[in-house]
Amino acid sequence: ISGRSQPASAAPSRNVKCFRRVSREEESTSQVSAVEPESRAVAPFFVKTPGVQKLVEGASVVFRCQVGGSPAPHVIWKKGGVPLTVASHKESGVCQLLMSMTFADDAGEYCVLARNRLGEASATARLLEEGRSRSQSALASS
Repeated sequence: ISGRSQPASAAPSRNVKCFRRVSREEESTSQVSAVEPESRAVAPFFVKTPGVQKLVEGASVVFRCQVGGSPAPHVIWKKGGVPLTVASHKESGVCQLLMSMTFADDAGEYCVLARNRLGEASATARLLEEGRSRSQSALASS
């Protein structure tokens, strides 16, 4: 095929060009319709949610989650409605809440909220007091 690139027709309201190789014989009659790809915008969602951990006074705790969405969601961790400082990696969507030294009053529920212009998603992490089981925690929060 001895060909050259020929612009294809685009939808009237779109500024999109598409090229196709054609032979000289096809040159005058061949057309390819160009369709703009659908929007890639997606509301936030959780790939991995944080879990339940046991509090050991003086030890560190790290809650991790992974979020997706486009544009990349802004992530906020909260305890009792108060925003906390966190680390997040925009490229991978991995977010973590690090408590380098825990105390008894750190026990409780932590909320992670992921938000972009299309919506929001939230998940809960729990830090259980020493000696308290998951079933006791579930009863206490009911």
